[in-house]
Order: sequence, then C-alpha cells, then structure tokens
Amino acid sequence: MAKGYVGIPTSYTPVEYIESSGTQYIDTGFKANNNTRVMFDFSPTSVTSSWGWVFGGRNAYHDADYAIAFKTSTWYSGFGTTDLQPNATITANTEYLIDKNKNVTTINGTSYTNSVATFQSDYNLLLLGVSDGPTIQHCNAKLYSCKVYDNETLIRDFIPAIDQDNVACLYEQVEGKFYYNNGTGSFAVGSATGSSVSVGNKARKITKAYVGIPTSYTPVEYIKSSGTQYIDTGFKHNQNTRIVAKFEIDDYRAWAFLFGSYGGANAYPRRLLGVDVNNSGKFGSYYGYSYETFNINALGIHEFDFNKNIHTIDNETKTYSTQTFQSQFNDLIFGATNYTGKISISTDSLKLYYFKIYDNDVLVRDFVPVVDENNVACLYEQVEEKLYYNKGTGSFTAGSTTGQTVSLGNRARKIKKGYVGVNGVARLIFSAYTPVMDRGDELGRKI
Repeated sequence: MAKGYVGIPTSYTPVEYIESSGTQYIDTGFKANNNTRVMFDFSPTSVTSSWGWVFGGRNAYHDADYAIAFKTSTWYSGFGTTDLQPNATITANTEYLIDKNKNVTTINGTSYTNSVATFQSDYNLLLLGVSDGPTIQHCNAKLYSCKVYDNETLIRDFIPAIDQDNVACLYEQVEGKFYYNNGTGSFAVGSATGSSVSVGNKARKITKAYVGIPTSYTPVEYIKSSGTQYIDTGFKHNQNTRIVAKFEIDDYRAWAFLFGSYGGANAYPRRLLGVDVNNSGKFGSYYGYSYETFNINALGIHEFDFNKNIHTIDNETKTYSTQTFQSQFNDLIFGATNYTGKISISTDSLKLYYFKIYDNDVLVRDFVPVVDENNVACLYEQVEEKLYYNKGTGSFTAGSTTGQTVSLGNRARKIKKGYVGVNGVARLIFSAYTPVMDRGDELGRKI
C-alpha cells in the first residue's frame, strides 16, 4: 500500500509520578532557546553536596545555558551566558514547583531573574537530567508533571503514566504520544491516579511498514560520531572480557572515552574497562582498579586488543595485575558509562571500523559498520544478527559502501500485538503471536 500506519501502544494508566534513581531521564526532542518556558513539578529523593540536574539542555556552561539544578543549600538557574545560584534550604522528598519562564525562574513562589539573552541550544531539553553538551547529567527525583512552551505556545504536556505493557513513561498530551526512558534501568512509579485511558488506537504515519523490520543492511567502511552519538552494547564487562577494535581519531577532547564503562556505583572500586585520551593526547587504558598510559599519539588509525589483563594498542602492550570484577553498567562504544551511571560521550570526531567483544574467550558481540535499508548509519551485530542504533543525539555518518546489500531474511521480531492503520485507525492484525489476518506471515512482509 502507499502509506503505512502503526497505532501502538493504545492505552495508558496515569500514575502519581515517575521516579529516577539517577540513571533514567526523558529526552523531550525539543531544543531550548531564550523564549522557552518549562513548568516542572518534582521532588528530589536525594539531596547532597553535588549538583542534581533537574531539567535542561546547554552547549556547555554559560553557552546557550538553559538548566535547573540543586544541591544541599543552593539552586542553579542557567540562562544563556549567565547563571544564578541562590541560597535555599532544599530537602529530599519535598515537592517543588519550578516555573522557568524565559529568564525568570520561580521556585515555590520565590523568583530569580537572569540577565536577558538571545540563544539557541544545540542539545535537546531533558527531564530528570540535563544535556551538558554531549554529556548527560542526572538527578534522583520524582516527576509529577511538566509543561514546555515555545514562545508562549504549549508544545509538550507530560503526565506520568504506565503504558499497556506496564512500562513507566510519560504520556505527552499535545502530540498524543509516549516518551520513554533514554537512560539505563527503569523508572519507578507512584500509585495509579485514574483508570486506564484509551488513546483510540490512533494511527501513526510511517513511510514504510514491515512485520519483522529491518530486512537488510549495506556494509560501509566505518561509522563516525560527531561527539553526541554512542552505541550501547548491552554487555557488562568483567575480568575475563576481551575487546578487539579499530578506531580512527581526527579530533579529541581530553579524558573522553572511546569505549567501556565504570563498573560500580561508586568511584572505587572502579571495576572499569576501557580506553580514553588524556590531556596530553595519549591513550590511557583501564582494567579493574588500575590505569596505564600508552606512549601513542591518539590522532590517526589505531587497533586495540584488550585481552583480559593484557592491553595492546598498535604495537605497545601493558600488562595489569590479575583482578576479579564485574561491571554493573553496560559497555558503550563511542563513550562510557561513568561510576554514577552518567553517559560520557567520546571524542568530537571518531570513526569505528569494527568492534568485537569476547566473554571468557567466547565471541558475544561482532559489530560491523552498516547503513540499514532506510540509509541510517548503525552497527550490525553478527552473533545475534541484529542492528544496534545510536542511543545519543544527532546521527552517525557513514563511510563509503564496502559490499553489496545483505538480506536479513525478513526475520520477524517478537511483539505482543500488531496493528495496521486502515483509514487512519489502527486495526489489530495479530495478538499474543496468533495471527488475526491470514497467517500474518512469521517472516517479515512489506505492507
């Protein structure tokens, strides 16, 4: 057919709040500017001497800064090229209503006024977190409601909800769509505040519709990050992990990770595996609780073989003492999860040619750069036979094609229910893996 529609999920149940433990956040898809207004009802669940970042997005500190944060006795209100840090008593499990209306921020009735500025952020506005350039900052808090205005026009109206599959999220009432966690782990939720609400099986317009997508990919020489994209491998390293990879670095930021993760909820023990570029432009590698610097200039093409406690970059090798550890966070490519669960994105210009992960000498991930059938740059993983997409903002760019398009055999992905839009209304075609229409074809078919 000429047009395809999907209309799931079809219902939600409103709840009192969604709660982040410090690794979950919502990406609103909107970039703040000097005419942005955010009304945010929340309560912090942990208040310490470190900043908890409530909502916002900015290129950097005092660069298109639109952010709210808190710590034990101080608020932070960033706007454009300035910030205010008024003293206040901020306590855990106390509700705060924040109205950040352009350059005037009102918190529980007390107003603070930043200098007037004109700006446009390059990074999306986050909730229960802040886009601090490519780095995601977090907080521990409950979110009760949020509205976002662009020059007095309401563009986002979020309410906490669980969807029909009992997944905690925000339902956005302007667009009529669900916004899910963009971080790790899952939101906790408060009590239901009403009955299940049908969203009427509203059909969502899409360019192509498949049962069992995607169906093909084309190999490319590399995929390239601009400094805001990353891949979550879904694998947590340990002392028996081996990484074999090839990267090219054109530009870098000091202490930016190419891959890996801290392993623990605290800085020590780190349980860390990965590689970064230090402020001298040299590589540093981590293993467990140890760190070594390589005498290799980071710029250019390099091959990495981190085989348990023996790490080799090009022709230089470092051997670490034998250790035992297990990460709590997933390993990333083009970045790393730090010890608080925050995502630290990699260098400003980084190309990946291949990436392999072994768990105790068994190959568990074999990534190759590709573009999918919609020309989206990503990684194809040859062990699981699936595509891994960017978890950050923006898009990867791809190198030149290195082979012919490869069919994935239209392999179907298991989903609980499937709908096809008919006259703009979603019609159920199968449920609980039992076809409603003629066979439904377990192999993916274009519709």
